[in-house]
Amino acid sequence: MLVWASLLLGTPFLDFRTDEEIDEDDNEVRRLERFFDVEGLPEEEYLVEWQAKEEALSKVVDKLLRSQRFLDCMLPGAYSGTPSDAPPRRSGATANEADNVEVSYVLPPPGTVGDALISQGSLSTATGPRPWFPRLVIAHREGSLALVSVALEHVARGKDREERWACT
Repeated sequence: MLVWASLLLGTPFLDFRTDEEIDEDDNEVRRLERFFDVEGLPEEEYLVEWQAKEEALSKVVDKLLRSQRFLDCMLPGAYSGTPSDAPPRRSGATANEADNVEVSYVLPPPGTVGDALISQGSLSTATGPRPWFPRLVIAHREGSLALVSVALEHVARGKDREERWACT
């Protein structure tokens, strides 16, 4: 009976977490809301926007992790970018190297690049949601780090395309 009442009310009836654990969970949700730039959105748009941005960002990360050149640069003693310094290509190594990295979100401070560009009027926001500028750190288990800064713009549904967030 308690389970059904809990489901009906939409809140847990028995929550065995401490106040500190609840506060930590709330803070983590607020950080993720800020990262995905969904703070203050109406409830009906909130999850849709979050999921669309998460999908777009995961496609960018997947593309990076499939790039042999990017993964070669993440290896210890990465080359300088000239072809003569390039390590030999290993077939089938891309999938193995992608397993050796960790992706973390970076919360930019308020009022940084994206906010400055919008306030100066250099980016168009009349056609939909404002551009989104997520930042990630990709860490290789051998110690290499890559800071990835992406600019994503909302692309409205068209005749031959779905509504989505696209890298610009």
